[in-house]
Amino acid sequence: MRKIVQVIIAVNMMVCSNVFGQYTIMNKSGETIPLLSLINQIKDVSVVFFGEQHDDSLAHKAQYDVLSELHKAKNGKVVLSMEMFESDVQYIVDEYLKGQITEQSFKTDARSWPNYEKDYKPMVEYMKAQKGHVVAANAPRRYVRMVSRNGLSILKTLDKKALSFLPSMPIDTLTGRYYERFVEIMGGHSTGLSKIYHAQCLWDASMAQNIASAAKKHKNSTVIHMVGKFHCEESLGTVQQLQKKNKKLTVKNIVALKKTEFEGLTQEDRMKRADYLIVTD
Repeated sequence: MRKIVQVIIAVNMMVCSNVFGQYTIMNKSGETIPLLSLINQIKDVSVVFFGEQHDDSLAHKAQYDVLSELHKAKNGKVVLSMEMFESDVQYIVDEYLKGQITEQSFKTDARSWPNYEKDYKPMVEYMKAQKGHVVAANAPRRYVRMVSRNGLSILKTLDKKALSFLPSMPIDTLTGRYYERFVEIMGGHSTGLSKIYHAQCLWDASMAQNIASAAKKHKNSTVIHMVGKFHCEESLGTVQQLQKKNKKLTVKNIVALKKTEFEGLTQEDRMKRADYLIVTD
């Protein structure tokens, strides 16, 4: 009897974390699937992108659930990559994961985001407890701002130490659909946007290079990259940059949408956004 009760409780916990008042997972065909089915379908790929809206706490809960269940399914062969930390603080992230510095020193010196405590700390702490790896994937924001003011050519003036935190040159300034979406997001007018768009491309190329390096270093592991959804929707942006760096890497794309945004999309638009959608209430 006790075993039956334990099974019922476990099933209810899994359902509640997936749908009721939380989030719903859908495949490309629009079918609702359980978390463990998602994990089974992504566990053998090289890189999983998880696109978020930074202010969506339910999406962050889903990220934690996917990370932890994927980690279990792969017997620890998972690397967490994060837009939320910049490449020049990688050694600080490593020091914290090894227990060499305090959490306060880590949060301060690694320039953690304002919502770190609530939304990203659970994932970092999970990897710390599992003695795992966390990749500080983003470009240092000072260089992103530099490019947004002066264009990509300004990077040629940097010394070797600065360039070591950035992707190899030249940086591909993606044309086509990604640029079109960028212009749409910026209000529909392309005038004066070239430098800002090039900064966006630097951002994407930096994350892609650090993901590719992690995949090469940790063979047979899956790198799961947490990132703002614009960077990976429709497999554009960072996904494109990654595929240019290493075409052999297999990729799956998860994007979290708030219910209001999801309901405003046609079925065709939903299918284009990602391999899997997570819809949050």
